Amino acid sequence: PEQFNGAVLVSTKLVMDSIAELASGLVGSIGLIYSANMGDNFAMFEAAHGSAPQFAGQNKVNPTATVLSGAWMAEYLGEKDIRDAIFDATYQVINEGKTVTWDIGGNASTTQMTDAIITYAKDNLRK
Repeated sequence: PEQFNGAVLVSTKLVMDSIAELASGLVGSIGLIYSANMGDNFAMFEAAHGSAPQFAGQNKVNPTATVLSGAWMAEYLGEKDIRDAIFDATYQVINEGKTVTWDIGGNASTTQMTDAIITYAKDNLRK
């Protein structure tokens, strides 16, 4: 464990679900927490928040966790430039605060926030 210098938590799914819920309070929203399940030969990347059926069809769920889990997957697949572009774009959108969802202080829809991240990510890749 020392090789990870405190940057990685390893646990069972049951315990990690609880830890993710608690940790989300530190960053502001469960919609910001992404995760991965990694084995020797395969990996699965996902948002930590689950399906949130109470928000189905409302276009108001924070897309950050899903977007960043995709960026992490890009890194896993060797696409560091794509990962960097997505992470930087997501940071830009959240830092600006103009196109963010309700859970982090905005009034943008899921689609609007996602589109803003995509726009910045494309710009970042062109640089």
